[in-house]
Amino acid sequence: MRELAALQMHAPGMHATLARAQFKASMGKFPEDVFREFDPEPFASASLGQVHRALTRKGEKVAVKIQYPAIRSAIENDFKVVRSATFAPQLTGHLPTAAIDEVQRGIMEETDYVNEAKNLKYFREQFEDIEWVTVPRVYEELSSDRTLTMSFVEGRTLGSFLEAKPSQQVRDLLGARLVELFEIQTCNLQALHADPHPGNYLFQPDGSIGMIDFGCVKRFDFCWRELRQFYDEWGWRDNEASARRFLRLICGPKAPYEKARKILPDVEEWLQLLRPRGSGDISLAERWNRRKERDWRRQKSGVRARYSKINGSFRTTLF
Repeated sequence: MRELAALQMHAPGMHATLARAQFKASMGKFPEDVFREFDPEPFASASLGQVHRALTRKGEKVAVKIQYPAIRSAIENDFKVVRSATFAPQLTGHLPTAAIDEVQRGIMEETDYVNEAKNLKYFREQFEDIEWVTVPRVYEELSSDRTLTMSFVEGRTLGSFLEAKPSQQVRDLLGARLVELFEIQTCNLQALHADPHPGNYLFQPDGSIGMIDFGCVKRFDFCWRELRQFYDEWGWRDNEASARRFLRLICGPKAPYEKARKILPDVEEWLQLLRPRGSGDISLAERWNRRKERDWRRQKSGVRARYSKINGSFRTTLF
């Protein structure tokens, strides 16, 4: 597991000469012609690209992500092999073609840095009122489809942060905030940072969180609040119509009902472990709905709504 975890931030990177050539092929100039300072050694590298420290001409500290050469065509070829190797299970329906399509879509999106820049701009605007969240600013004039220049976000990855042995109070605070970030994305934005591995969250001792790597963002058109209400109330037990509605939400409209309903016992077992029925706790979804109602009233009165932390009575120990 440690070896696999290293691939999140410390995969083998490009040689400095190749990275320099890739930057020029993308931006038309060498890094030293664009930045006041540019570190030729990456401080982070993963499966699709690597990231370098740099200073702009104005002295601003930035992170410059450079894509590996020919990575898009390599991914396309890999998926051709996957589709050929899984032809039989696709034919029988054991591996839906739509599942492979979705995986390929997500990975290919991560190679489009123009799209990632749009995602960064969107999430930065949406989170601007949350003082404990930082999303990098994009330097559009220093970016392209294969190079992405962003403001440098301070913080430590989860493993490194926990090695410093933060207090339980800080751990609880960060756990609650991570859950709240998920709730905001799903219940309000209907857009989710879909690559939430520990390397893409940076933590500070004061409980602030930096979010990075927005190459893969999943947008959905169904009502997540309705789904959460089903989870909180076990609403599929009300009647068959409710069960059908719930299964359409989690399995899609094309899933055969008789097959899909077989997962309900597993769902209930999972929920009983996560949040036992009759625990008396107010669900996160209900907390969110109540807060959004308050925010709506403030907006109606001309006061700009600001997100605040989850009610202090909620405590989580995710770490």
